[in-house]
Amino acid sequence: MARSTSRPVVGLDIGSLGIRAVELSGEPGHWTMERAASADLARGSVVNGAVRDPKAVADTLRTVWKQGRFTSSRVRFGITNSEIGRAHV
Repeated sequence: MARSTSRPVVGLDIGSLGIRAVELSGEPGHWTMERAASADLARGSVVNGAVRDPKAVADTLRTVWKQGRFTSSRVRFGITNSEIGRAHV
C-alpha cells in the first residue's frame, strides 16, 4: 500500500496523570501511527482538566516531544474540564 502524501498530525492528550502524544499520517479512516510517546505529570499539575502548574506541564511536554521525535508541528487536541459548558453571566 502506498504511503499517503498528506502531512502528518500529532494528537495530544494532557490529563491529570500524564501527557500522551501520537503522530499520525494518512487520511481519516486510513491512519498510520508513525510515532508515540508519553510521560507522567507531577501530581497536582493538572486538576480536573485545569492546568495548575504550567511549568511542570511545559517541561513534561518538552520531554514527550523529545522522546517521540515528532516531525509535525500540526497538533490537534481536545479540551475538557469542569468549566466547559457552564454558563457565565
